[in-house]
Amino acid sequence: MKRLEKLFNELKKYIDWIVCLIFSIFIALISFYFLSPENNIFISSLSTDGILYLFSAISQSLAAIFALVFTVTLMAATMANKYTAIDKFFNIKTKILMILFIIAIILPLLLLKIVINNEQINNIFISISIGLATFCIAGIIPHLKGSNNILKFDIGVDNLISELHESTMLENYSKATTVVYDLLDIGENAIKEKKDDSIAKINNGILNHIKIAILRTGGILPTFSAYTPIYALNTLGKSAANKHMDEVAVSLIHSLRESGILLITKDVYDSSVQEIIFTFHQMGITACKNHLKNTAIFSMRSLLALAKATSSKRNMEYETKTAYYYFGICGAYLEKYFDENVDFVYTEMKSYYVDIDEILPTETINKINNQFPEVKGFLEKFINGFN
Repeated sequence: MKRLEKLFNELKKYIDWIVCLIFSIFIALISFYFLSPENNIFISSLSTDGILYLFSAISQSLAAIFALVFTVTLMAATMANKYTAIDKFFNIKTKILMILFIIAIILPLLLLKIVINNEQINNIFISISIGLATFCIAGIIPHLKGSNNILKFDIGVDNLISELHESTMLENYSKATTVVYDLLDIGENAIKEKKDDSIAKINNGILNHIKIAILRTGGILPTFSAYTPIYALNTLGKSAANKHMDEVAVSLIHSLRESGILLITKDVYDSSVQEIIFTFHQMGITACKNHLKNTAIFSMRSLLALAKATSSKRNMEYETKTAYYYFGICGAYLEKYFDENVDFVYTEMKSYYVDIDEILPTETINKINNQFPEVKGFLEKFINGFN
């Protein structure tokens, strides 16, 4: 089963090329059917001059498309501001497509000069030429899509992260904010495309931006706002959980928790910490429903960590109560959706040395049961197991 799933995932990476191949084979078979004398389809209009014109048109058209497409690819590679960009753009897929283009251009020219007396063999070569030309033209779509992914995920992410770091070091936070939004857009696309490496780069880049700004010698400048980078990490974290990307979601939770603790330690009293706590709650529920064990555990652990950090701050009592409240909600969902065995969670949570009865009093339990009827009664089971 796992082998089939692995094979299916590998085939999904090449689905565009597979579709192009199937389509080109279909066109080749259809053309051979039309050209067969016994079918008497369009045969009267297909003279020798017509065949010669067809071959000439195929070669000229493909040559023009070849020059245009790969010139654009070369220009994109040279403008990418990266020495290895050409190697990335002219990968094995591009080289194969270029070779097929060359064959598709030369084959009709050879058929113009070669006289084949056997009509059936001649029709086979014509059909192959048409099918190959079809594949080359259709293959432009996945080729351009792949080039766009390289430009966006491989080169674009690195360039934007460098720009973000430079803006942060120069304390040009308005420009850094714009870059963070650009990284967020790419990050959401990377999650859709399951580009784990790109998401990891974006996550680390935004986290470093937050850390440099907050830990700045001389204090945090008033021009810096944690709202945008925290919003970006929150959005990416929730998207990763929704897409069942367990390890990616955990890494984003780690960055959010580290950022939240830094904001609390440095007495940054904006809505960022509240937004992080709310995100952990949402990710925890989503993780439980999707059976993402690591995300579920880490989101709950992070809620306890932020609750513990805010509990030492007099003016952050609301954040402390909210974190414990959301922890209880996640615990109820965990008990419901991981009903087979949640002992592993109790072991993880007890390392924080919290009094479960103190942080989740009867009043809070009743409130959660009333507001979340789908998990009514499961919080009590969670608390009993915890004790």
